[in-house]
Amino acid sequence: MLFRVPELRKRRKFAPNHLHAKTRDLRHAHPFTFCSPLVTNSKMNRIFRGRDWNAHNPDLWLDVLRIYVGIALFIKGVVSLRNAVGLATLMHTSHVPFAGMALAELASLAHVAGGLMLAYGIFTRVGAAIQIPNLLSAVLFVHLREGLFTQAQTLEFALLVLFLLVVFALSGAGPWSVDYHFRARRPLRTEVTPAPRMS
Repeated sequence: MLFRVPELRKRRKFAPNHLHAKTRDLRHAHPFTFCSPLVTNSKMNRIFRGRDWNAHNPDLWLDVLRIYVGIALFIKGVVSLRNAVGLATLMHTSHVPFAGMALAELASLAHVAGGLMLAYGIFTRVGAAIQIPNLLSAVLFVHLREGLFTQAQTLEFALLVLFLLVVFALSGAGPWSVDYHFRARRPLRTEVTPAPRMS
């Protein structure tokens, strides 16, 4: 028993050096995923699985943004329908062409219908396109006079929503949409090659 005590002390003395060597190997092997010396293989695998999942689902976050914008525009349309008189008055004071109750209600209905179409991904390009005139007129006739860097920042927000609507009108919806569901079930067209004529 007297000869085993120095061996134990010797092992305890050199144990931290082995630990530091392993951490150095981890830093060189995975410099971006290294967090601490106690990172286990299971945590590393979770990080790599998350990266692989993001790589195989590139349109997911664009779909999440589309759903959020669609819900927000639907709520804006409902609020505008409840206050159609105030919206018509704002159109008159801003000198919007053809301003009146009919145009105010039509713009509100475009936000309601287009917001639902964006949120569910039903005719996504159409739902985004019918709302572009609303945002464009709001930018040109209302928020452009206020200018940039105001306290409410309405011009910056309107330009952001207008840019997103143009993106969705061009790109359409991703996997999280009704359009993608019906598009996936659509049979692929197979080209039929004519049979060679017998001479």
